[in-house]
Amino acid sequence: MPLEERSPEATQADRRRKKLLEMVSVAAQFFHTQLLQSPQAEFCREYVARRGLSHDTVVSFQLGYAPDRWEALKSHLLQRGYSEQDMVAAGLLVTKEENRPGYDRFRDRFIVPIRDLRGQTVGFGARALHDGQQPKYLNSPQSVLFDKSAILFGLDMAKNAIRHAGQAIIVEGYMDALQAHERGFKNVVAEMGTALTERQLRELKRFTKKFVLALDSDSAGSAATLRGINLARQTLADSTPVPTPQGLIRHESRLNVELLVATMPPGKDPDDILRENPSLWQEKIDSALPLMDYYIQTVTAPLDLNSPKGKATAVKEIIPLLREISDPVEQAAYLQQLSRLVKIGERVLREELQRAPATTAPSGRAATTAPKHRFQPEPPAPPQTAAKPVNGGNTEELCLAMVVGKPEMLSAVNRKLFDHGADVLAVEDFSNPANRALFLQIKGWAVSENPAMDDLPEIVSETLQGHLATIMSLWVNQLSIHPDEYVEKELPRIIVRMRQRQMAKRFQ
Repeated sequence: MPLEERSPEATQADRRRKKLLEMVSVAAQFFHTQLLQSPQAEFCREYVARRGLSHDTVVSFQLGYAPDRWEALKSHLLQRGYSEQDMVAAGLLVTKEENRPGYDRFRDRFIVPIRDLRGQTVGFGARALHDGQQPKYLNSPQSVLFDKSAILFGLDMAKNAIRHAGQAIIVEGYMDALQAHERGFKNVVAEMGTALTERQLRELKRFTKKFVLALDSDSAGSAATLRGINLARQTLADSTPVPTPQGLIRHESRLNVELLVATMPPGKDPDDILRENPSLWQEKIDSALPLMDYYIQTVTAPLDLNSPKGKATAVKEIIPLLREISDPVEQAAYLQQLSRLVKIGERVLREELQRAPATTAPSGRAATTAPKHRFQPEPPAPPQTAAKPVNGGNTEELCLAMVVGKPEMLSAVNRKLFDHGADVLAVEDFSNPANRALFLQIKGWAVSENPAMDDLPEIVSETLQGHLATIMSLWVNQLSIHPDEYVEKELPRIIVRMRQRQMAKRFQ
């Protein structure tokens, strides 16, 4: 069967991606050379030594230093024929205004190249070197090369060791992963500051079906959200905007993988343990608990399981997780375990398990037709500003989802609208009050220097948290698969449709 001929657009996109990869590789070598040779990098070299990272680790991971100058990397790349436009596209430069020169994103920082599975550098992590330097960790923004939801740091270096060990250990940050490789634990990879995604697990599954999540001690105790595995803002595939571990349980069941959790001693993180006591690290990995066991243990630890309230809380928190287990034997075993813990008969718990879970309306409120659980207290009345389904709401929410998922596109789209004689996207373009309120709160974030989706729940008011989660879910589950070009093309069209509907309403 003959291969389908590639379109001119696809060929052009491939050439552009190749050019950007070459440029980012040149940037990585520039930072690496600075760390090894520049007198200005002495403080960074001292930092590397204090962290116990050897010259071999520095070289194998191509670790580097970004000079404390506004245009050091920019000048280096311009001299080699790369354009400022390419540097912006790859996230190497920051631009505040159109037609104003950009400046280096990374300055006076310890640089960690982020590579894809083939070992190609696609972005950078940059750690602060001085007290008061904010943010402490600064990563490359989402770009045509870098998608933090699809990449695990160090997988290119760890994949063979993962196959050999039969398991992958996932830590929370690249500094933990570097320390693990330094100490000889080569099957360690790190998240990129996002929720652990199904795409990342599918990538790992090519090498093993057993994953150990190594949590910091300060994050392991948060049972309600399992913050240590960055699921606090995970939105589930069924659009339920609740920050629970159900996403991971579902991933584990759907992908047929084994997820375990290893926690560190109080006050310690993996980096500390690896430097101070590598044998204790191995003990913690060997004694890791299955994810469901860890969750049950953590949920029930602070509860009085002899009191009706404690029993109800335990059942309410654990039953939804049991529903995500597809294997009936495994599900029955955990149901028996819960029955013994709370001293409630299995028959009663199974009835609760088989009840249809509460569904979620598009506004983020529980659907009124969902049956009440016997252990579920009556929910409070929703706030007045909660979203309400209205005509055109889906179009408006698509618009918000694209702004949330690709905030860097808002400025580009506004410029395109302006160039065609149209107004930029404004709060008046939204008819749904909740959508108007949400856009008003996030538009400043979208045009800021380095907008991160993880920051949104802290920016948005409490009354709009449920609606924000719905919008984030729409991006994660339906739109994030599309390239930047799709968003850049579709967002203006959606804005035009919103305005057409507004106009049509005025003449009704």
